[in-house]
Amino acid sequence: MNTSDIDKLVMKLHGEKVRALRKEKGLSLEELAHRASISTSFLDEVERGKKDLTIISLLLIAFGLDLDDPSIIYSESKKVISEYLSESKEEAK
Repeated sequence: MNTSDIDKLVMKLHGEKVRALRKEKGLSLEELAHRASISTSFLDEVERGKKDLTIISLLLIAFGLDLDDPSIIYSESKKVISEYLSESKEEAK
């Protein structure tokens, strides 16, 4: 797996998590976008894994979802990146 593959996978994971949290909270795409002060089209692209989250957009979405801990959104991607880095170190040996 290369960094481009990791980028795509991480964007997909972030999007899936945001969508799941939004639905869990009973919010429409438009409602969350309004609460987070971001465009509906941007949020839609994030949820479909087409756009990645900047730190600011991550915090805005977390605020819109009333999350105490924004790391909930990226916890799965941390695991993927950690595995990738471990594999890279092994290949370098």
